[in-house]
Amino acid sequence: MSSDQPQEFLGSFGVVPKEDCPHISRHVKIDMDVYARISRKSPCHLCSNTNENWLCLECLFIGCSRYINSHMSLHNNEESHPIAFSFTDCSFWCYDCDSYITSPLLISIVEAFQNQDTRFVQVQTRSQPMDIDQPRLEPGDGIRVDELEKELAAARNARQFGGMYAVSPKYDCPHILPEYFDSSLEAIKHIEITDPCGDCQYIGENWVCLKCGVVKCSRYIKEHMLMHALETAHCLSLSFSDLSFWCYQCESYIASDELNDAYNVCAEKKFGKVNTNTSAHRTEEEKKEYFDSPEELERKIDILAQWIRESSHFMAFTGAGVSTSSGIPDYRSGYGTVLQTGPGAWERKAHNGKKPEKPTKRVAMEKAIPTLTHMSFVKLMQEGVLKYVASQNTDGMHRKSGIPPENLGELHGNTNLEVCNRCHKEYMRDYGVRSNPFVNQHETGQKCDDPYCGGDLLDTIINFGENLNQNILEKAFQMASISDLCLAMGSSLRVTPAANIPELVGKQGRLVIVNLQKTPLDRKAQLVIHAMCDTVMEKLMERLGLEIPQFRLVRRVKISKLSEAEPGHSTVKECMHFQGIDSNEDPYSLFPKIEVRSGFNQVVLTKDPMKLYAKHFNQVLELKLHFQGHYGETPLEIIIDPTQMEVNSHKVFIMVFNPYEGEWEQLSNLS
Repeated sequence: MSSDQPQEFLGSFGVVPKEDCPHISRHVKIDMDVYARISRKSPCHLCSNTNENWLCLECLFIGCSRYINSHMSLHNNEESHPIAFSFTDCSFWCYDCDSYITSPLLISIVEAFQNQDTRFVQVQTRSQPMDIDQPRLEPGDGIRVDELEKELAAARNARQFGGMYAVSPKYDCPHILPEYFDSSLEAIKHIEITDPCGDCQYIGENWVCLKCGVVKCSRYIKEHMLMHALETAHCLSLSFSDLSFWCYQCESYIASDELNDAYNVCAEKKFGKVNTNTSAHRTEEEKKEYFDSPEELERKIDILAQWIRESSHFMAFTGAGVSTSSGIPDYRSGYGTVLQTGPGAWERKAHNGKKPEKPTKRVAMEKAIPTLTHMSFVKLMQEGVLKYVASQNTDGMHRKSGIPPENLGELHGNTNLEVCNRCHKEYMRDYGVRSNPFVNQHETGQKCDDPYCGGDLLDTIINFGENLNQNILEKAFQMASISDLCLAMGSSLRVTPAANIPELVGKQGRLVIVNLQKTPLDRKAQLVIHAMCDTVMEKLMERLGLEIPQFRLVRRVKISKLSEAEPGHSTVKECMHFQGIDSNEDPYSLFPKIEVRSGFNQVVLTKDPMKLYAKHFNQVLELKLHFQGHYGETPLEIIIDPTQMEVNSHKVFIMVFNPYEGEWEQLSNLS
């Protein structure tokens, strides 16, 4: 794919399948007779949905797609069965590879389904006689009649790649013209995704003509859309199955910004919402920043404070705008923004990295200090007012500020968090874990430290087109379903499914949006505030009579006395394990090194797990903990007496650092 081609495709046809998936041999059932007996109209085993279902190729579980209730994804999370077959388009997906896949074995599975599914019966060149009164295409009129056989052959050949995902779209289709495409979209606004084919009344894999809006079945059914294109020269159509676009003159899937509005119209009909997973704002109006008058702002904050007092279950939803005052840039702000961080990342990308005219202030995520908004949420949660925070941010600032992990849903991941691909154990790091230059490759190169697991560690960042963590997403929606008030701050509310969370609260309770720019959910909100997030929270906390705490960096170290064999040895010894931990006791890599002194001996530990072995520990250990120093943390000394500890016991020390003064304020033993 050339570098000038867009990275975000309309529909799902732009993905070339992976041909070297290593999981096929271990996770695919080989008995083709079994597949031949399974109907592709079988319902989801959990919700009975009959559209867009997938078949697990290991245990034959049938689950619905992520566009329905995500039950196939949930099945993989629970059973670690990574390979699934789509009943919709006969493509194959591997959850472990995070990619469409193909292989000769998988092709044979498609062939097994051919034997019991009429969609793959050898098609004829015409399914019914052409009405003699209908206009016929003559040579030179656009689509040549003699291309029909070629088109049908292409349909059959495409199956050899495991569905149409093997075909990359054409980006320079010259036929997106008024004679082929009604750009006003009046032709397609009246249609529904469930409309039947106008010729054979088939309901399913139908297409809509982008010129006249007629609905016809696909080439796998009775090829009525192909017939329509041949007879009218209307060459552009959109698939109800995957919202892809096809040009019959180019004989190719196509992609173009000019088709975005058509895609959004049909996406809203299909999914109940517009697919707003786009990058930079497209118009100046979308970039425009608004500010409430001082009087209006005070009035709105009075209303918000009263609603919080009345709420029995209050949650927050945050986007990049809550972190900009800490020096972390957002994504969508325009070049005229008032924010000190300047234009957003996608806005800069859209302008080829053009430098802003005004100087900007930006800080590395590891060095950024949580904002007044972050710390206000901490206080509200400590007081029992705020129940849950769902965030689109990957900067980890909510967790760093003091929001407990169990009350936080980081929907798009955390730059400092790794997770094991086998046992799903989480590891926090005091540094960014992302290392792979390929955005869809999530392996970090580290391994799970559980000796019974040893799985690969993955970063948790969710890129465009990737599925969100099902457990995190489901909990966020669960919290939204019981919330009567949601405060959505600093988010454009354009990225789904995350944006559906505050939308859900707005349907049953109150949704308050705080953002400088207008959002798609403004009309569904009970209150919209145009002001800086910190300004709103400072005034709100004053109304609620709560003081905003100043940020302190909190670190924890767990010191355990164990009895185990040293790696590579069989003799069991006493072991002292020094481990940074988070508030929920997840491992937290805080220390680049720990100096351990015992009498005249000194050892320097530099790699996790940091363990020290001895036949018996009979002296006091003097520890010198070294930190990453993002906030200028100086080394801290701790004295521990192993002789006063039982085997398999531990002590936890909590350390509090003041980044404003550059000094440690507290060291306490929680054991």
